[in-house]
Amino acid sequence: MRRAISYIRFSSERQLKGDSVRRQSKLVTDWLDKNPEFYLDSSLSFKDLGKSAFSGKHLKGGLGDFLTAIEKGLVKAGDTLLIESLDRLSRQDIDIASELLRRILRAGVDVVTLSDGEHYTRESLKDPLALIKSILIMQRAHEESLRKSERVQAAWNRKKELISEGIKVSRRCPAWLRLNDDRRTFTIIPDKVEVVKRAFDLRLQGLSFWAITRTLNDEGHLSLNQYTPKQKGWSDTAVKKLLRNRAVIGCFTPAGREEVQGYYPAIISESLFYRVQQLNTGQYGRASVSSNPLSVNLFRGIIKCEVYWQ
Repeated sequence: MRRAISYIRFSSERQLKGDSVRRQSKLVTDWLDKNPEFYLDSSLSFKDLGKSAFSGKHLKGGLGDFLTAIEKGLVKAGDTLLIESLDRLSRQDIDIASELLRRILRAGVDVVTLSDGEHYTRESLKDPLALIKSILIMQRAHEESLRKSERVQAAWNRKKELISEGIKVSRRCPAWLRLNDDRRTFTIIPDKVEVVKRAFDLRLQGLSFWAITRTLNDEGHLSLNQYTPKQKGWSDTAVKKLLRNRAVIGCFTPAGREEVQGYYPAIISESLFYRVQQLNTGQYGRASVSSNPLSVNLFRGIIKCEVYWQ
């Protein structure tokens, strides 16, 4: 029997909660049912969940691993790669996308696109019609992604204009704030601010994330996730996110966009925030045991906060 290898990709985290994985997996199963001479090697299945084929991020993920597997001989001539369509392989410029397909085919690895039933082989490299069809498909995919990227950028440019005028671009904001009807100012919610300050103070005292979680729960503080149907107690993950959330010093950091400083009212001083970031965390979030736990890289451990915007 011939070996088949699956590759599943989608570009947004929203699709993770949707039907994309199930749909692509079903296409693989249906194809295998119709082609019993193939078996699926589940040990070599590759996935890029939430990685863009337009930016090329998937080349550093599952698809990159697949290409490495070809180079190392783990994927060999005669194997067949199963993908939903060529746009799962790449949405980059046509020269990059077509070279990626040719690279796989030159290695003797077939590519089957499950949505249209096309089967590309090394011989396809000599078939003008097959090449033209693949190029047209990949060019269309690139243009679709390019238009989407341009629309998103235009929308963000408009949001930046509004921000420069002092207008807030979304009603969604950190749990310790409430956007006022003028859409320019926020009202600070004192009891929730006190919870934030308590968490930072405990961390500065050297408590681990786990110890902070236990303390906040013992003191009866509810978590600050106001977008869940029912607020619950604190978890280690929630504590970590809070202590790294740059919104506490007034920063708005939408995913994939430049940070906007001074967007929110700061409820934690920058000096306190960065002192907390300096703490050298171990496996369980313990503070550094060195004599000077603050003598580490100033920006170590800082990540962009996840702020919802629309």
